[in-house]
Amino acid sequence: MTARSRSRLLAIAVTGMMLSGCGSGRSAGTAVAPAKLEAIPGTSQVAVHLTAAAARRIALQTGKITQQQLPPRSPVPATPAGPAVPGNTAPPEGDAGKRAPAPPPTAPPAPTGPATTLRTVVPFAAVLYQPAGDAFVYVDQGGLVFVRQPVVVDYVVGDLAVVTSAPPVGTSVVVVGATQLIGTELGVGGEELG
Repeated sequence: MTARSRSRLLAIAVTGMMLSGCGSGRSAGTAVAPAKLEAIPGTSQVAVHLTAAAARRIALQTGKITQQQLPPRSPVPATPAGPAVPGNTAPPEGDAGKRAPAPPPTAPPAPTGPATTLRTVVPFAAVLYQPAGDAFVYVDQGGLVFVRQPVVVDYVVGDLAVVTSAPPVGTSVVVVGATQLIGTELGVGGEELG
């Protein structure tokens, strides 16, 4: 055997040993599923149970439902069109070639309510939407168990969803990994967990 052949054989043997260490150490017949679903008695809901390895793999993170002082929702401004836009008005009769003067600027209406209101907020990253538009979050039940709960989003401010209906303030919700949880619950994908 030449030195070159011995080098190749050694490289193959070392690679084989390295790859054999990549497994979980369990035989194929005793593998533990990264997630399991458990029906919640008396409801149509299921709880998603994760292993610690699955939670690490999807980099699971949680946040809290809180209350914050926030300004009220801003109204959507109307879009002016046609002759009402300053500078686009037609010249008055008899003044061909001259533009009508622009109307004086109007001040925004004075605020009528409090500057801020105590509102319940959820980290926007925690909010998922069903195809019909209904919003929900995954609530952390403890012990790597998560259950889907509905929320009603009023509006979004930065990275917060202002909600009118949600689980109680202080509840932990999933902010990173929620899409993998819904995929597990609905039986879609799952490669990320294992």
